[in-house]
Amino acid sequence: AGVVWSLKMDDAHTVHLPFDEIAFIRFDPPEGWEDAISAFRRGDHDDARRRLSLIAETNKRFVTAPGNFSTKAQFWILESFKAQQKLDELSKGIEGFNAAVLADHERHGGELMYIWADVARSQWAEARKKLDALLSSNLDVARQTELWFLRGLVLARQEQRDAAIMDLTKVFTVGYGVSPMLERSALMQTIELLAQTERLDEARALLDLYRVNFGKGSLPARLQELQARLPAAPEAPAPAAP
Repeated sequence: AGVVWSLKMDDAHTVHLPFDEIAFIRFDPPEGWEDAISAFRRGDHDDARRRLSLIAETNKRFVTAPGNFSTKAQFWILESFKAQQKLDELSKGIEGFNAAVLADHERHGGELMYIWADVARSQWAEARKKLDALLSSNLDVARQTELWFLRGLVLARQEQRDAAIMDLTKVFTVGYGVSPMLERSALMQTIELLAQTERLDEARALLDLYRVNFGKGSLPARLQELQARLPAAPEAPAPAAP
């Protein structure tokens, strides 16, 4: 498969290039692309996925070409499922997805989709192997943040709670500001892991942090239930008499 192009409509000026010899092709955005991305950014994920699915289908003849909009649309469909944490749908939607043909600035995110699918399928060892390899490379904080989050999930499932707490804590400290969605989820899961490991003072402190950063002064029902199960904090000792 490849591209046949010509400056004139005759065989003498026609050139055939196999796709594997092409680094990148610049495609113009197809009709409806901006509307699809606008729907995604305003959080209307059903509309975004409907529009993106149509684009993926109508442009699939270019699916093996670097930078094609069919694969790009598939990527944003997966991003939409990830944003809503609909990981079962993500793991199904990744069938036939080829991150290798995405543009350079999207390829890392595309590769991460395979790990999200591993997590959705409870393939912890496979996900851990990929995450350890990526985190051993020289990535910026923005890219490491999602990896820390994913590895934290995997470590928790592998009963390595202290290590999971370390990775998840990095998401809302070192990676602060990168992804509020991941920060919120990482903070909630860190609180739960701290409670499970009897690190109760730390859990109480992070409950307060959640109220301030994400809860507008309150806690979601899941954390309210956890807080109700925590024993009361020990009272501070009375000051010594003069």
